[in-house]
Amino acid sequence: MSGRYGADDIFVFGLGGVPLRTVGGAGSGPGEFKAPGGGAVAANGDLYVADFYNQRVQRLRPDDTFFRQWGTTGKVRIGAGNVFAADFYNHRVQKFNPNGAFLTAFGDKGEGPGRFTYAMGVAVAADDSVFVTDFGNHRI
Repeated sequence: MSGRYGADDIFVFGLGGVPLRTVGGAGSGPGEFKAPGGGAVAANGDLYVADFYNQRVQRLRPDDTFFRQWGTTGKVRIGAGNVFAADFYNHRVQKFNPNGAFLTAFGDKGEGPGRFTYAMGVAVAADDSVFVTDFGNHRI
């Protein structure tokens, strides 16, 4: 899965790098994007896409049909079935359950421990440790 800067769609590639299909297009409706900023694929094939300018996270089924939306601007990773969204302009990370219900948020603007200046990306390790790319502070 890949996006390109300035495009409002997602490109899906096979393991050999062969283009398979394009998902979405410009807009604010279900399955449409305005600057998709990141994504993740769940074990069941569902696609989670951070829809940057629409300030949401969308969940699409493996056949690319819209399923649900929630959250705010950010990049998505999945941990223990939960969805983590880096909320770039609010300098925090939000956590949602698989059904889209808000669970918690952490972080605040700043330079100290537990603070971010533009949380940009999230990765969740096998032990459920959460790693956050802190754009403004140049750290993880």
